[in-house]
Amino acid sequence: MQADIALQQGNIDINVDQHTAYMKDFNQNKKADLFSLTHIPTVPTAIYSSKHPNLQGLTTGSKIAVPNDPSNAARAYRLLAKPAG
Repeated sequence: MQADIALQQGNIDINVDQHTAYMKDFNQNKKADLFSLTHIPTVPTAIYSSKHPNLQGLTTGSKIAVPNDPSNAARAYRLLAKPAG
C-alpha cells in the first residue's frame, strides 16, 4: 500500500507491482485515481494441502484459508470455483 500512496501523492511516477482488483479497491477506499498502463503476467496460483491429494477429498467442515486482500482473495475464489481437471 505504501507504493500506491506514494504514487497517488506524486512521490513516485510508476508502481510496477499491482493487481487490477487491488488497484480498484485502493481507488475506491482511498478516493484515488490510479490506472493501469499495461498488463504484466503473474505467477500461476495453486492450491496446496498437506492432507488432501485433490479437492474431491474435501468434506463439509473442511477448513480452507483464503487470502485477506481483494486481489488474491478473488484469485483464490476463482481457483476454487474452477472445475477439477
